[in-house]
Amino acid sequence: MSEAYFIDDFARADNADVANGWTFNGDLQIINQTVRQNGASAVDQVKLVRNVSSAGSEIGAEYAVQVIAACDDDTVARAVNLFLRADTAGSDGYLVRMTWETDVLTLRVAKLVGGADTVLGTVVATTYANLSSASFDSVFQSLTARIYDEDESVKIEVKLNDEADPVLSVTDNSYPQFRAKGQFGVIIDDNDVGVAGHIFINSIAIQAISEVQGAYSLQPRYWTFGRILKQAIAESTRDSNSHIDDETFKMWVNAAMQEMYEYAHRPRWGESIFTFKTKAGTQDYELPNNVIYYDDVLHDTAQAGAINVVPPATFRRNVTTTSSGTPYEAYEVGVGPNGGVLLRLYPNPSEARTYTIRVSGTPRYLENDDDTPDVPQSLCQWISWGVVVRYSGRDSDRTHIRHAGQMWSQGLKMARRQSNRSTAAAKHHIGIGLNRGNNDYARSRYGGFGGV
Repeated sequence: MSEAYFIDDFARADNADVANGWTFNGDLQIINQTVRQNGASAVDQVKLVRNVSSAGSEIGAEYAVQVIAACDDDTVARAVNLFLRADTAGSDGYLVRMTWETDVLTLRVAKLVGGADTVLGTVVATTYANLSSASFDSVFQSLTARIYDEDESVKIEVKLNDEADPVLSVTDNSYPQFRAKGQFGVIIDDNDVGVAGHIFINSIAIQAISEVQGAYSLQPRYWTFGRILKQAIAESTRDSNSHIDDETFKMWVNAAMQEMYEYAHRPRWGESIFTFKTKAGTQDYELPNNVIYYDDVLHDTAQAGAINVVPPATFRRNVTTTSSGTPYEAYEVGVGPNGGVLLRLYPNPSEARTYTIRVSGTPRYLENDDDTPDVPQSLCQWISWGVVVRYSGRDSDRTHIRHAGQMWSQGLKMARRQSNRSTAAAKHHIGIGLNRGNNDYARSRYGGFGGV
């Protein structure tokens, strides 16, 4: 892992110690690769933090932190906070708070001094929330905060889910906590003491955001969509003047990422946990429309049972009547209204229950220069060669064409090797899903390089 990037996706065994360099109060446990409070020892507020330097030696005072979290009960206010530039005692720093309360999602930025917080900005962000069946209960939200110094002030930009622009931006000019690294992490506010936690943490990540951290350490340039695009155009056009516009190159960059995903064959970096809640009387549930593969088990978050996903033929043999109750079997019935895989449960659910399923999805379609690819940073340098292969169909330089094919071949091999290594190290591998057949490269005139 890069020394300028760190992520913990808690992909550890159930009930395992959170560990991995984190310090925290209260009693946290890992369930279905998410972190939540243990019921018997739950407290009102849990801090899960670590030193920035322990996450990456090349991460300075300017960074972006992301938490992916969900809440399964918003009848009262519950919140998760990103804790930035925090001191060791946890009494000073910046808090970026996401609150769920009665179908309203609110974001707030505050400065914490001596344990007292001063609100710097707030916004109602319900319209930007991820939803399932018109509800954000038990649906994961991605909260990202970018903190950096500017003109003797501290700026914080907050993004939610796939929004390209910040949903909330604040500037702290009043004795800002300037150029401080300190600690980072999350604070969970959940006031059902003695009850299993209602907030689930799927992952926490941090990444350096600038090349130079003031007068401190030099940071590597990070691969963003804009950087890949510039390199792809430079490698493609070389000394010629291209008549292809930037929009076409953008399309090719995205196509190359999709092809790398398919060639890597269910890479671990494409996996995530999808959460949804059943409704009484509703039998069909749609997965996200970028999901290509999915696990064969749906897990009940209350650990009251599981639903096995079976082939349609098995489902028809097993199911001979229509009834309602707690589902124990499901099958793929087709495609939903949003283009995602549609799963049908049996029996017809008789009550609301929350389920999770591990899925593997293709990378997001990127449009903005500062978008971060859903591809490991170590593989991003190869993506531009996938663009060159597409561009070189109009190039008469056979040496250039051959070189582009060789470089893209090497990049795809690297992607598959990394996927094979991570799969071999894992205890679980997604086993079913759609079969898209051969990728574009294998069918092209540059293909036929054999296996890896």
